[in-house]
Amino acid sequence: MLPGNPEKGAIHVAELIRSVVEGLQIEHHQSEAKVVTISIGVSTAMPTNKTKPESICGFADKALYRSKVAGRNKVTFITYEEDDSST
Repeated sequence: MLPGNPEKGAIHVAELIRSVVEGLQIEHHQSEAKVVTISIGVSTAMPTNKTKPESICGFADKALYRSKVAGRNKVTFITYEEDDSST
């Protein structure tokens, strides 16, 4: 959670974290990259009184899954959309 961080800032922070972990060059012989890497899913929201935290986390989880499917060691962003049917 990065309160007050718009899409661009959140993606920047996630990419910084991803690149620092990769830059540590921690050996991982079972990985294609041969070093430890991470994938990160990012989603931002302007919460309302109807916003459920687990919904926002669900969108970030979908983004994480897309990062993994796309080859791992990536940052992926998905726009959070409020589900009006849950009111």
